[in-house]
Amino acid sequence: MSPRVPRRAVAVKLVRGMIADGTLKPGAPVPSAVALAKMTGHGRGACRNALQVLLRDGTLVPGASPTARLRVPAAG
Repeated sequence: MSPRVPRRAVAVKLVRGMIADGTLKPGAPVPSAVALAKMTGHGRGACRNALQVLLRDGTLVPGASPTARLRVPAAG
């Protein structure tokens, strides 16, 4: 039996892959938790947690306002 992978890890891997393959460019908004949930088939809560993981580790940055979506950091 294989070890269980946390659901948020699937969304984290998806977003990192989208950044690596150029689907998400620097400065681009990242899909919302709802959109990630549809893409991965996992719940919105797990996808929100994944976005928070990516924000904490610097993979993503906050948008311009408190309600703006997270973004890929601008190349600098």
